[in-house]
Amino acid sequence: MRDEDLLAALRRLKVETGSLVCVGCGHEHNCGIHGCHILRETVAWLERKLAEDKDGRVVVLPCKVGDTVWVILDGAKCVRRCVVEYATIGRYFTVIVFHTADRTREQYGVPAGAFGKTVFLTSEEAEKALEAMKDG
Repeated sequence: MRDEDLLAALRRLKVETGSLVCVGCGHEHNCGIHGCHILRETVAWLERKLAEDKDGRVVVLPCKVGDTVWVILDGAKCVRRCVVEYATIGRYFTVIVFHTADRTREQYGVPAGAFGKTVFLTSEEAEKALEAMKDG
């Protein structure tokens, strides 16, 4: 379903008030001739998010803080398990910062474009890439 179609469907649904779903929802006092308060707020939120995305203000990161990632470090000698600490979104690029999960807790930062090249979401992907680097 396209975004516009979803918004149109939500707008049509918002006037459907008074059903059993509405009883005790906690927002029934904000409904009325304008329709369901929850659906109106959902439409407004979605419209804001779509506008932000269209303006280029939405960044989808390849991982979230606290995720485990598998990184080829040490001159491509081994794969190390790391934990994502934070991301810095700059004017020209985004940097993902993580630390090793071992006792050294060394900290590294990589551009978001490193995902799929030297940073991976699974150990299997990382091991496969490391073997490919060694072979060639």
